[in-house]
Amino acid sequence: WVIHKFGGSCLRIPGDLEQIHHRLLTCEGRPLIVVSALWGVTDRLIRAIREPWQWSNLVNDLRRQHLRFTPGLEEEEAGLRFKHTLEKLSGYLLDLCQESENELLRNSILACGERLSSIVVAEALRRRGFDCAAVESDELGLVISENGAEIDLPMSSVEIKRTLLEPRTPVVSGWFGNDSSGRVRVLDRGGSDLSAAALATILEARRIILWKDVPG
Repeated sequence: WVIHKFGGSCLRIPGDLEQIHHRLLTCEGRPLIVVSALWGVTDRLIRAIREPWQWSNLVNDLRRQHLRFTPGLEEEEAGLRFKHTLEKLSGYLLDLCQESENELLRNSILACGERLSSIVVAEALRRRGFDCAAVESDELGLVISENGAEIDLPMSSVEIKRTLLEPRTPVVSGWFGNDSSGRVRVLDRGGSDLSAAALATILEARRIILWKDVPG
């Protein structure tokens, strides 16, 4: 395995997907891709948690933003998953209007950015010839510590569902997973790098590359 992590700074405009495709073509090894939310999406979701009654405008804007990266996505096989994720996000935001302190709802809302991104990137790479599949990290079996600061490596190593990583190239949503009780929990900001590093450790990857838009 070679783990490639692409953050939001690598997902600013649709043309960035061509750069990602080029990087994957020119790197040796069996790729596993970890993605953050598209540029700016996590910040918008954080603001939405404070003002959930604006849910309709936000969900429509996010739909348009993601479809700019993959026009026609809703007509593809992955379109059902994309629409279902947006519907779930709408439901979480509506529920948060009534339960403003519900931490599970907050985490579920924040995780939607990475869920949407993995669907979009997987479909974009599929159109360019990669046999990709979006894989959600909570379904995969990444277990987040109770304080949200780290990934429980021993438990994740037991829970990880390797069958989800084959035979198609996985595009894994970073930054979140489940806690030990099976509830969605997000990491601290920048946690997608940690998701990639944890997967590299668990899978004994040969290499991990954290792609950035700055040197270093």
